[in-house]
Amino acid sequence: MGKGDRTLMRILAFLDNASVMNIIAGLLDEVDFVAEKRWRSLGALSDDNAIDFVDWEIWKMRKYLREKAPCYDLVHTTAWRGGLAAYLEKVPYTLHLHGSDIRSEFWRADPIRRRAYRKVLYSALGVAISTPDLMHFATKAGLKKSEVTWIPNPVDPMFLKKPDDKRVQQIRADLIGNKELLLFSPNRLDPVKGISTIFKAIRSLQQNYDFAFVQIKWTKGGGDLFLRELPEGTKLISPIRREDFPAYLAASDIVIGQAKAGVYGMTEIEAAILGKPVTVYVNPSMYPVTPPFLPRKEGWKSLRDVLERLISEPAFREKYSIAGRSYVMSHHSPTSVAEKMKEFWERIADLEKLATKRGLSDSLLGVMVICFDLAKKLFS
Repeated sequence: MGKGDRTLMRILAFLDNASVMNIIAGLLDEVDFVAEKRWRSLGALSDDNAIDFVDWEIWKMRKYLREKAPCYDLVHTTAWRGGLAAYLEKVPYTLHLHGSDIRSEFWRADPIRRRAYRKVLYSALGVAISTPDLMHFATKAGLKKSEVTWIPNPVDPMFLKKPDDKRVQQIRADLIGNKELLLFSPNRLDPVKGISTIFKAIRSLQQNYDFAFVQIKWTKGGGDLFLRELPEGTKLISPIRREDFPAYLAASDIVIGQAKAGVYGMTEIEAAILGKPVTVYVNPSMYPVTPPFLPRKEGWKSLRDVLERLISEPAFREKYSIAGRSYVMSHHSPTSVAEKMKEFWERIADLEKLATKRGLSDSLLGVMVICFDLAKKLFS
């Protein structure tokens, strides 16, 4: 069937970071697709990453959707702000869960906010997850497995291009000092990333090996507490712009991914595609094909042992890097992920499911969320 015979599905992707969706958009001629890259483009967010925010901006988001959504068949959004705005505006939407939104933010939320989040989950026409472990949290929150679809993250084409060598060497010189190896942890300072595990492993390795350790100062929900645990000599750097991230990964000898969730994410994919050895705790039972990433057991000792071998055995480091890149190219190609995304949207048959099902009580729920946040800010 030619493109002219297809009925275009018009999708408005309303996400906090639409880079993944932009990758997919360019590969789907069956979808007329527009991606709003960041809420900040609407002047809606502050730079504060704290979970306890006052959602004045929900009203701005609702206004935006009120104007834009009628031009589209479906809104594809991330939790929780986008989902709540779409829910309150009664527009047909699908929800894309990426990690901390359902692993931690849902469960840390106050009772009123969690009630709102449940409504957002239950009212979505479809729920997608970006890593397989999120199935557990989504079903724990009340969804059925049949209502949740795992769609792997695609490789960003930006990482398929070799970063500017001069820029890479400049970054490396700034970070490595007089050391021989550079170990880079781009993880957010958050318990769900296993930060304490990473820091313990690094402190243990420092007793026998001399290397530079770099950590991004990226905090969320009390992450500043982890700054007290920093290993001695840690080079702490500010959050990196997306366009600079490939160069920072390329400048590193070893990239340290998350050490707790049992799954890998975008950072690990991006490091592997650049040919960098990346550690990440992987639970093999989560995947139909076991990824080559190590360690396979949670804990700082397991991580230390893998890092020690990568530090001391250059041949193993190279072999490990090749295996990681090959796996990512095979399982996360933009084309295959785009097809999965298209199939997900095509299963959304009844786009009018949400119409007229919500009334005054739901508007009051939105007001209650705002008031509750204000009260916490005023009396904390």
